[in-house]
Amino acid sequence: MPATASDKNDRSLDDFLSDATTKINITDMYKGVHFDETLTLQNVIDLIDSYKRHAKLHKEYVMQVLRQAASLFQSLPNLHMINVAPAKHITIVGDLHGQLDDLLLILRENGLPSPDNPYVFNGDFVDRGKSSIEVCVVLFCFAVLYPHSVFLNRGNHEDRAVTQKFGFYKECIEKYDEEVFSLFCHCFRYLPLGTILQDRRVLIWHGGVPRQAVKLQDVMDIPRYEYDGLRHTNKYMKAASRLTKFEKNMQIVSDILWSDPRAQHGFDESPRGAGIDYGPDIAMRFMQANRLALIVRSHECTPLGYTYPYGEKAGMLVTVFSASNYSKASNMGAIMHIPSDDNTAPSFAQYRASASDHDFIGANLDGLYSVILDSRDALLAAFRAVDVHGRGAVSSVEWQNIMEATLHMALDWATLQPLVTSVEKDGSVAYVPFLDRYQSQAAVNRGEKAAMNKLYRHRERLEMLFHTIDKDRNGVITMEEFQDALDVLNKHLPKDMLPFEHPDQLMSVLDFTKDNAININEFLESFRLHANLTTAAKWRRAKNKLKAMHHLGMLKTVDAPAALLLHVPEDAVVSSPRVAAA
Repeated sequence: MPATASDKNDRSLDDFLSDATTKINITDMYKGVHFDETLTLQNVIDLIDSYKRHAKLHKEYVMQVLRQAASLFQSLPNLHMINVAPAKHITIVGDLHGQLDDLLLILRENGLPSPDNPYVFNGDFVDRGKSSIEVCVVLFCFAVLYPHSVFLNRGNHEDRAVTQKFGFYKECIEKYDEEVFSLFCHCFRYLPLGTILQDRRVLIWHGGVPRQAVKLQDVMDIPRYEYDGLRHTNKYMKAASRLTKFEKNMQIVSDILWSDPRAQHGFDESPRGAGIDYGPDIAMRFMQANRLALIVRSHECTPLGYTYPYGEKAGMLVTVFSASNYSKASNMGAIMHIPSDDNTAPSFAQYRASASDHDFIGANLDGLYSVILDSRDALLAAFRAVDVHGRGAVSSVEWQNIMEATLHMALDWATLQPLVTSVEKDGSVAYVPFLDRYQSQAAVNRGEKAAMNKLYRHRERLEMLFHTIDKDRNGVITMEEFQDALDVLNKHLPKDMLPFEHPDQLMSVLDFTKDNAININEFLESFRLHANLTTAAKWRRAKNKLKAMHHLGMLKTVDAPAALLLHVPEDAVVSSPRVAAA
């Protein structure tokens, strides 16, 4: 391949690949994940587990992955040509932008890539998020491990100039060095531009259709590694009186990576500085010329994680964006499933990721408690309606169903259950004791209320004390341990604050199960309920916060329009759709 302007800033790819023969020398100080010379699935699983613990992969292993990925990408055509079958479906993931939590959630809920569970990752792996390196290393590992099942498309951010502006370069320098950044840039240059699902006539690439009337075969012949985001902009192209063949090819690549759909017909140059804003007529012209049933693109954040820019009925183009709460936009992320069955429409799974399910739950339990408190009477009536024999208990599944139906919140109640109630040995939930946990401040006398508020102000100190004083480390505080904690706390209270007295009375307030012991987590959450839920205004605010909770840390499946079956007969002519504004 000919030398390019980018090579002036990079060592040659051959130099990097030749380094692969150098034996990796890991110092004795490194305690992290180790890779085999030939990457294995267990290596990748160990890597993911280490990233969950915020561990850092040794530079030599990062370089090993990048060398292998660069060699793979260099061998690939501009467009992956694949079939969904024999897999049941293929998963399409949109922009991730360095948001590792989103990627880990997808892999956990949707399954790791494999020959039976293929993936297309549609570009923009890096920039803006804080974990772009980790996202790329995981994706590159899977691409190397399963080159016929994991397909990576280039996005507009997989570019040296763009990454130097939007954060990836800085991340590389802070975590590793210039050498790592340069090898990442080599990998980016050789990433394919798109993926074609031949058996479903679906084209997947990052931005949009070219302004020129081109065939996909024309795209296959472009020297994609020559594209330079800094040089091949609309401004640069306009300065040329007449585009050469090479410049036209670079303009096609720019349009593929940077363009966005719009409702109006025709096209205009994009305000992004590269690519175009294209109407449905431009998209349809390209689809008819290439006999496509659907184009899947990414590149734009959308509130629900996916959208049909030209309307669901048109169905010819869809945007999939997988970075949830992108730049604090409160958007959902989504992935797309395209089935191998011609008679089954695509579907989407939506989510909003959190660094930890337990972090998410803990941060929102106050609001959940307030909603339970506000709906206490309705819940009691619902439990009694199911409890036809008057046992005072319902099954665990019945409890979950009633909580969801009565509170109108599709939460993961199975996960939440042990945090908000007790489950008996037979799997039942005694609903009266459960609801008795949630009582308004009016049910607590004035002395107990003052003590609870004071405890709440020192909750973090108490938690540290309890973990220290919990002598048998069983997570349960006995009366004796509770007394010890209060004694220590009293010694460190401000001089103007009265000490905690009558620990037995406090214990009785907190001991819901009346077994003379308190679960630490139950204690912390129970007095937070008493201390925080003092006004109706806070209840209303908590309800608003909880409205979006069912999207957090879980995948919610949404079917595409039933009419969108992606089946286009060989002799069909695709009609022009009625455009709906995005």
